[in-house]
Amino acid sequence: MEDINKVAAGDYQELEDVKLSSESTFLFRVAHFYERYTTMLEDNVGKWLGLGFMTEGSPYTEAHFDFMIGLENEDGGIDQIDTPDISWSIFVIRYGIIGTILFLILYFYFIVYYFRYQSHGTICIVMILYLLLIFTTSLTSDLLYKINMLIFPLIYIDQWEDPPKNKMIQKNIDNDIFK
Repeated sequence: MEDINKVAAGDYQELEDVKLSSESTFLFRVAHFYERYTTMLEDNVGKWLGLGFMTEGSPYTEAHFDFMIGLENEDGGIDQIDTPDISWSIFVIRYGIIGTILFLILYFYFIVYYFRYQSHGTICIVMILYLLLIFTTSLTSDLLYKINMLIFPLIYIDQWEDPPKNKMIQKNIDNDIFK
């Protein structure tokens, strides 16, 4: 509760004064997001389209970013971009507002799609629950950002629609079997 109270009080907004203890995991995540979000907002194009797909430890990243909140890397410095703790800070720094919204539209399209076809099989309900689980854990993990987490929903996306050609073939097969 202390951690949530600190977040509610806005203790993450003064980044120089953030007091993180080993139990302040939620405060760390919110401060991590907030620091990257405010940096993204400083760039006119970057706020809409993101600041790019730079890699952690690259010369570009080291020259352009000096974040104070992040995980410690093996060199004793702070990881500037990547974190396994929260998906949203990676989204806003790399994709910006428009890219994040477009990703969320696509993501929720998958949920609606599987909801529409839930009567076709149990796998649709499993996919809905799987996608909702990944989304709800996005404040505590980076699984939402990892595109490989969408492999199963993408594999099964084509299983439930019957294109007109397939309907006609199925109708002919049914007529032949039941004659």
